[in-house]
Amino acid sequence: MTANQQKGLVAILAARSMAAAARTCGFSRETLHRWLRDPDFRAELERQRQTDLFHALARTQSVTGQAVDVLGRALRHPSPRTRLRAAKAVLDLALEAHRLTLD
Repeated sequence: MTANQQKGLVAILAARSMAAAARTCGFSRETLHRWLRDPDFRAELERQRQTDLFHALARTQSVTGQAVDVLGRALRHPSPRTRLRAAKAVLDLALEAHRLTLD
């Protein structure tokens, strides 16, 4: 992969759109789309996306305990509305976890 392609890859990963990526890296959208048709470029992009996803999931897991603590405190909050919202969140999460175990 060339230095320019690496620059484009980083821009694509960070941007919300190809137009934004093109502005960031200084290459045209057409150039970025041409690179995306290259199997090696595409494979590296997917590898980077998987790596980014892995890191995001690890960061999420690292604060899961804190989130559970917050829900626990919310379940004991004086406001009935807050307790109800916390209870609904807990039940929704429990149902989703159950669905995931069925897959």
